[in-house]
Amino acid sequence: MAVVASYRSLAVHAGSRVNALGNTALFLGAAAAYGGGVNFGIGPVATAGQALFLIAVTYFVLRLY
Repeated sequence: MAVVASYRSLAVHAGSRVNALGNTALFLGAAAAYGGGVNFGIGPVATAGQALFLIAVTYFVLRLY
């Protein structure tokens, strides 16, 4: 909870650059998790990658408004 609150505080005060970096990190993490899950045949990791991708897309769309 503290990590999320501190990130939110940083994002509000630092502007859109921090939000863009955070969103990029989410997309990269999603791609890495999904790719690793598929390449190594670990279904739950691939599913986690898909979930992270959905979170990243949702976050991106919400930040547009």
